[in-house]
Amino acid sequence: MKNANEELIFFGKVQGKEREAEEWLAAYDRRIAEAKAKVDAAIPAGASYSIIEITDKSMWVYGDNFGRGGQAVYSALGRIPPAAIAEDLMKKQWAEISAEVLAQYAGDYLVVTSNNRTVDDFRKDPIWSSLPAVKHNRLYVWPEERSWYYDPIAVLAQTEELTKWLTARK
Repeated sequence: MKNANEELIFFGKVQGKEREAEEWLAAYDRRIAEAKAKVDAAIPAGASYSIIEITDKSMWVYGDNFGRGGQAVYSALGRIPPAAIAEDLMKKQWAEISAEVLAQYAGDYLVVTSNNRTVDDFRKDPIWSSLPAVKHNRLYVWPEERSWYYDPIAVLAQTEELTKWLTARK
């Protein structure tokens, strides 16, 4: 399924709890709209976002329906990936990349999944520290346990967590 609404409607029907699903979705949609409005007020509409996962051996970028915050960033908050990669990324939903091409995939804001690196680690890295998002403190790092999932409850929590980060920025 492509989003929380499809998932909740499906499971509501399967379990014979259509009314409960609709009520939950109404609250979900309200909270998502509130989060989006806050981000819209705080961040320029044309700013680009990249969702990246770093492991010990590889680096990946993700689209709007593959976890790591994609539904929260792109669908719920209505943000966009960098124009040069947007079409391909949203079609494929993921790509493995190397450090040599990182700058091509790096948006104005970076949402990075890493279990063993912090924002300070990225600031000290010569490749990462050269990226405008890192230079301007527009890097968010969270562990796999916070970003991996994309069920409705996880997407809502991710959306609200990212909203706090984005709107707290000066």
